[in-house]
Amino acid sequence: MDAGRAGSGSAGGDSPAAVPRRTRVQYGLAHAGIFAVEFLIRFHLLKFMTDVTGLRADLAGAAVAIGVLWDAFTDPPMGNISDRTRSRWGRRRPYIAAGGVALAVAVAVLFSPPVIESQTGKFLFLLLSYLFLNTCITVISVPHYALGSELSTESAVRTEAYGWLVFWGQVGSVVGVILPGLALAYRGTPDPAASYRAYSLAALAIAGVVLVTSFTTVFAVREPSGDAALPAPRPRNGFLRSTVAALGNRAFAPLFAMYTTVTIGLSASAVLALYYYEYRLGLTLPQIYAMTAAFVTALCLSLPGWVAVSRRWGKKWPALVGGLVFGTLTAVGYPILPAGLVWPPLLLGLVGGICGGSLVLLYALAADIVDYDEALSGLPREGLYFGLWNMGTKMARALAVGAAGVLLHRIGFIPNQEQTPEVLRALALIYGPGVGAFLILGSLVFLRMPAIEVRREQVRRVLARRARRRQRAAASPPR
Repeated sequence: MDAGRAGSGSAGGDSPAAVPRRTRVQYGLAHAGIFAVEFLIRFHLLKFMTDVTGLRADLAGAAVAIGVLWDAFTDPPMGNISDRTRSRWGRRRPYIAAGGVALAVAVAVLFSPPVIESQTGKFLFLLLSYLFLNTCITVISVPHYALGSELSTESAVRTEAYGWLVFWGQVGSVVGVILPGLALAYRGTPDPAASYRAYSLAALAIAGVVLVTSFTTVFAVREPSGDAALPAPRPRNGFLRSTVAALGNRAFAPLFAMYTTVTIGLSASAVLALYYYEYRLGLTLPQIYAMTAAFVTALCLSLPGWVAVSRRWGKKWPALVGGLVFGTLTAVGYPILPAGLVWPPLLLGLVGGICGGSLVLLYALAADIVDYDEALSGLPREGLYFGLWNMGTKMARALAVGAAGVLLHRIGFIPNQEQTPEVLRALALIYGPGVGAFLILGSLVFLRMPAIEVRREQVRRVLARRARRRQRAAASPPR
């Protein structure tokens, strides 16, 4: 492949047909393994450590909080490292392969702890193994995001590729949530020893998913071979100055702020969903899982529609409209849903899933901004930008989880008992207007993003000329 972009034809003239549909599909597959691990952690790690291994809840929470902060701040350096890498496998795929193997080992180890009697020993095991797992997620996920921006200079191709990334991520999230439950049901008895075996078995299965999906992406997507012969770029500024410059990018800053703000709302919604549906609406767990499946299905089925809309009307305004509608429905709908009925929240979830699919356009816009930055600076910094993107996402999730716990305590929520009408009313307001406010606010921040899409063709021509010069330089014999 002699392209200036991975898997495409000439960077100056690639077309959607130049990147096979199979490549676009398989590019996103690695995200299924990553999200399977992340949702296994989000939904099951604390319960496993407290109920199965006997670690105190405050120590388990502290270890997880440290791991999340470590994970967030390692993303930009990892992106910078992959930007500067040159190898016969390319800049991104070596890390996707190595990260996939390491992540498979890490998740298996995390859910197979040795017998440790002391609370200090259990805490240290969780802390160190969780730090290792989060480092592995950083190693694989940041280069994987950046690889998507290099698939093609065609915006439509990248939008579709990120659509598949979101799709496979949703599939992985279902695997990470459901598989431990199936393993627990298969083991039957609820004692800690049986639960330990069930969680370990589920973690091993998810480790297998990580290996298969990561290596499928590694072998499906080819990076430009010419890059291996070129020296690593020497940034005009150091890493910290480059990071500050990226955050100050007039196009990236509002997109980054918008996505981070929206992620706070979506993460708070995920944390509070079980509380709202079980206590406020009085639904059973099978009913709640059915609505979750309906939301994920609607989101996945909506992705081709959002890709098609972006080809006709661009990405900014469809993403803005999708976010505003999603936020308004959330803020207005959830406080007034009647208790005991399944179809109203099911219908609201279906519409919300369709609107939520518009988030795929933000990934594609981030890739456009990376090209815009490269056209201005002459430096390929996909890894740095997507490292910052990942960092903002993880910090938003951590903030949402912490705030949700504080709010539940402040409204007087007491677990495993019937709640007072005041608590139920406050819970509905947090889950509805509280979450919806972040979705609406993020969409309004998005208004400040300049219209870089109108310069897309100009940026494309600049990058094409540079790609052809790089190819000639790589092909020229040394003097």
